[in-house]
Amino acid sequence: MTETVYSWMRNLVCYYLVYSIVMNLVPQKQYQMYIKNFMGMLLVVIILTPVLQFFHSERDLQEFFQTEEMRVAWEEARRTEVVFTQESDEYLLYACREEIKEQIGEMLGEYGLYPEDIEVTLKQGEMIEVENIRIQAVSQEESGRISVGEIEIDPEYEKQDPAAEEIRKRLADVYQIDAAHISISIG
Repeated sequence: MTETVYSWMRNLVCYYLVYSIVMNLVPQKQYQMYIKNFMGMLLVVIILTPVLQFFHSERDLQEFFQTEEMRVAWEEARRTEVVFTQESDEYLLYACREEIKEQIGEMLGEYGLYPEDIEVTLKQGEMIEVENIRIQAVSQEESGRISVGEIEIDPEYEKQDPAAEEIRKRLADVYQIDAAHISISIG
């Protein structure tokens, strides 16, 4: 507990040192207003950190920001209104699919999982939309093992895995699809 308090105090001291240095280095008053706003938001985060650690909510906050970042990136990609040829349409779908796979891989890593296979089905109407997501993953400790044959996983077991359910909810929220269109197998 005392280590947490000392760490918090050290962060506040560092914050005020950086704040003083930056405010003295900025010569024009018009930029100081923006710096004060940004530094004020940073101060709020520094002050709330011990409270979030006490309630073990720090991961939830980090997860929220990552999910929002993924959602914003997806919405920007969907709203791109450029006229494409057939080849560029296929390339755009491929690029979106690969970006989504990369984002899902990063998300799985947060849960200690390694993606063995990620399949993303996109459909293109007025906007590109995710139609289905199928994920096969293993825990990172088991990612180097050799598997023999194919193992069928009972869908009821999939629903019982809390990590799979949490990942399914996040993906449904980010890509705005029905959770029933997301299949996750953790072996």
